[in-house]
Amino acid sequence: MLPKASVLPYDLIDPLFTDYAHKQRFVWMPEGSKATWVSDDALLDFPVGTMLIKTFYYDGVLPANERKILETRLLYRTSSGWEFADYVWNDAQTEATLYMDGLNVPMSWQDDQGTVHDLIYRIPAQAECWTCHKNQNIATPIGPKPRNMARTLDIGGQVVDQLPHME
Repeated sequence: MLPKASVLPYDLIDPLFTDYAHKQRFVWMPEGSKATWVSDDALLDFPVGTMLIKTFYYDGVLPANERKILETRLLYRTSSGWEFADYVWNDAQTEATLYMDGLNVPMSWQDDQGTVHDLIYRIPAQAECWTCHKNQNIATPIGPKPRNMARTLDIGGQVVDQLPHME
């Protein structure tokens, strides 16, 4: 996916495993705002209106051996906290629709060594998001902490330290 200029890509040093799916991560913050560093182990303090975007996809999907985007998850910050939304991509890969009830998707793909893998990929229901994204009964992102983001990232052919782009 190619985001708009105001949507910043980011990556994590230690991403969570999700059934061998690849992930693209992006953040959008309201114009003129920035995330604030609290500590290396604390979530960046994102301003109200921030959207954390994560798209899950597989390469080598059979039978055509092509990329297939399955879902795009959003965490968006409101004045009362973080909210969840999940968009499921259509087979044509042209649009995604809000879907909050959860879904099992049979997947078959071939890795770089030619091994075929089959599994049932789980797109979580909104209520399932709480399984991982809960801290003291408050919805919260997991990954965007300075200790997990202190790395370089290739943005448009330029290798940059990604944290200054957030702050």
